[in-house]
Amino acid sequence: MVRRIPISKKVRWAIFQAHKGVCYYCGSEDATHVDHIVPRIHGGTDRVSNLVAACLPCNLKKSRHRLPPKAEEEALRVAEDLQEKIVELLDRHIPNAGLLPIHCRVLRAGLDWTVRDLAARAGVNFNTVVRLEKGRPVRYSVVLAIRKALIDAGCVIYPDGWIKVPEPAKEPAA
Repeated sequence: MVRRIPISKKVRWAIFQAHKGVCYYCGSEDATHVDHIVPRIHGGTDRVSNLVAACLPCNLKKSRHRLPPKAEEEALRVAEDLQEKIVELLDRHIPNAGLLPIHCRVLRAGLDWTVRDLAARAGVNFNTVVRLEKGRPVRYSVVLAIRKALIDAGCVIYPDGWIKVPEPAKEPAA
């Protein structure tokens, strides 16, 4: 049996902040649970774009059931809309701006950039990128600059620890 990794306290906190403590389903101001819009048993993920704040009665009532298609589509749209706000909240409260050393290395490699390439694009010193990738402390503003350079290149850094490297450009057929 695969052990499920719980949603982090920081992500839960950001979801409650984004929903202002209001249950997505009934509107009560007693949201104390995070609910999967598409339950994990039905292929849902722990990504922020699949999570909403819910009160205990609504969370228990929904349980492992799916919402009706239109309601599910609307809930996913709302969660997607709030994702940017959640990322912003997490960026302000997570010391490394959600950019882990492994993220930096994987995204840089996926872009086929050297450490010097990333440093130049972020406008930071080469040694700063090396320090970040080794997990050593760097200034928050520098992490934000590196993160911005990666995002500007098409990378996606989700607040729940997922990352996405852009698809490589296809060579035109001769």
